[in-house]
Amino acid sequence: TLSHAAIPKVYDFFEENEKIYLVMELIAGRDLEAVLDAARAPLDEQRVGRWALQICDVLHYLHTHTPEPIIFRDMKPSNIMITDDERVMLIDFGIARIFQHNQRKGTMIGTEGYAPPEQYRGIADPRGDIYALGATLHHLLTNIDPRLETPFTFHERPIRQINPQVSPEMEAVVMQALEYEAERRPQSAQEFKALLARGPGLAAAAASLPTTVTVVS
Repeated sequence: TLSHAAIPKVYDFFEENEKIYLVMELIAGRDLEAVLDAARAPLDEQRVGRWALQICDVLHYLHTHTPEPIIFRDMKPSNIMITDDERVMLIDFGIARIFQHNQRKGTMIGTEGYAPPEQYRGIADPRGDIYALGATLHHLLTNIDPRLETPFTFHERPIRQINPQVSPEMEAVVMQALEYEAERRPQSAQEFKALLARGPGLAAAAASLPTTVTVVS
């Protein structure tokens, strides 16, 4: 039911030999984990920032989806593909969940290192996707895999201490997204996008993106 330029289209589905199959759009590109593996070093801040702005745009679409908001719950480099023309595609909605206010706590699900603290308690909240995006950006800018570190220790690894080429503005907004308490993070994808746009060279990139880019199927 989702229709957004950064979400692969599902054309059909069928059952064969008691298995369910999806027929999906083919994305020409690489996921960000493969990009990091090939670089073997932190990625360029401007490039990462342009991707982050696009990711905020698709998160805004999901979090404001009607009739019910959707929480992605598994933001990480391997679930973000970059096409040959540098467009972001968000893949693998296998654990995405409809958001309900005052919902019952569920089972912890996600990827350790990227998942926010509240997700370990079974809480699905839009600000959890903000944290996971912050963890993803920290990984891209430092080349330090959070899956190999103690959870929730990003503040022991300041970005500029590892990669001095990153601007103070970018470091500040990423570290804010990684706050342990959800109330201290950017409260929406649009707020996170606006904070990112203050970074060097990203205002023009942010201005070139519409508020929400959708495609009508």
